[in-house]
Amino acid sequence: MTKPTALISGAGGQDGSLLAELLAGQGFRVVGLLRPAGRLTADSMAAGVEPLEIDLQDAQGLDALVGRLQPQLVFHLAAHHHSSQEAGQVEALKAREAMIDVNFGVTRTLAFALLRHRLDAHLVVAGSSQMYRIQPGGGDRLIDELTPADPSTFYGHTKVWCRDLLATLRRDEGLRASLAVLFNHESPRRREAFLSRKVTLAAARAATGHGRPVELLNLGSRTDWSSADDVVQGLSLIAREADAGDWVLGSGRAHSVRELLEAAFGHVGLDWRDWVTARADDATPALVGDARRARERLGWTVSYTHLRAHE
Repeated sequence: MTKPTALISGAGGQDGSLLAELLAGQGFRVVGLLRPAGRLTADSMAAGVEPLEIDLQDAQGLDALVGRLQPQLVFHLAAHHHSSQEAGQVEALKAREAMIDVNFGVTRTLAFALLRHRLDAHLVVAGSSQMYRIQPGGGDRLIDELTPADPSTFYGHTKVWCRDLLATLRRDEGLRASLAVLFNHESPRRREAFLSRKVTLAAARAATGHGRPVELLNLGSRTDWSSADDVVQGLSLIAREADAGDWVLGSGRAHSVRELLEAAFGHVGLDWRDWVTARADDATPALVGDARRARERLGWTVSYTHLRAHE
């Protein structure tokens, strides 16, 4: 019997590689799209994922690929983010153009490819908490599927455009397409540029005698953190759901950078104060994901509900 096919953009990243591994284990033929010179992790390669290099901005080539593979599940997880290394107006404009092309443009290409080839596939696109912002003078803000969009970044704007396009095509063309609003989610596959990996690697290096001082911006900064394993499980459940729509995947709780440090360094029996300094220690309100719909409709559960030191 022929295996059903799952197509994943961004298969070389944290979420894409974890999802590829999960779906391959569930019996799918998984085709993982990589940018030229990209790579899959060793774990995903071992799981039997088929890597395929492609320029996602080649709309004609991507459309033809969808028609050839006839996938049952399509995940668009590849994204272009703003980088603090992009200094100057020219670099910033290039970054915005890339966000439009990769975040929104590829969503458009995949959506219309499924319609053009008349495929009964479910398209799942990764959204972002950056589609919303903290309200001035307020505390933590709980975000669910009905919260009006109010993007805090240009990246967030591109994700709102994706949401609106998918909603329109669901209504007018019957496209099965969902947007998963994702909050911060972490795993050992995160790049070191991300705060979570910077902290955990600092703790590991300190524990093995290779520690060096680390400076962070704000110990009081608070975030809705969850496990990337939980999130990709949620993406898989969304794709299997008959009813398409918007879905929030978040832990429902916010934690500070200080708590993250306590958990990471406490796990190896060290005091983070000996290794980390910060420019500020100001408590900040956070965006928190209300995943009640995913819990009730999909049976999605969160494995890690809080930071646990010394475990």
